[in-house]
Amino acid sequence: MGSQLQYSYDALIPGYLLWDFSQNIAWTCDGNYVTQVNNFQAWANVYDPLWRYDGLDGQSQSGGVGYTYYHGFSQGHFTLHFGPWEVTSGHPWINQRGYGNGTGAYNYGGA
Repeated sequence: MGSQLQYSYDALIPGYLLWDFSQNIAWTCDGNYVTQVNNFQAWANVYDPLWRYDGLDGQSQSGGVGYTYYHGFSQGHFTLHFGPWEVTSGHPWINQRGYGNGTGAYNYGGA
């Protein structure tokens, strides 16, 4: 059976989306174990011209084929610029875990 988790972390001010950071994991399992890892990716979208996506601070995987779980973690790096100055930064992270029975869980934070 194939399973997938996708989550997007949105940076918002009232009524306005500044940027988002997303991660997707997909795996195949047999009811007990992960039999294949099909996808692991993270990406970002920036909607406000003062913000910039500077890439990943880090990314890791564990478990996978032959395990009862597959785990993916990504942390992005965003900066707010005003002229030549960096005013502040955001470091959102997404942590996802898929299980051999087809279920999954996630948590997030860090901005």
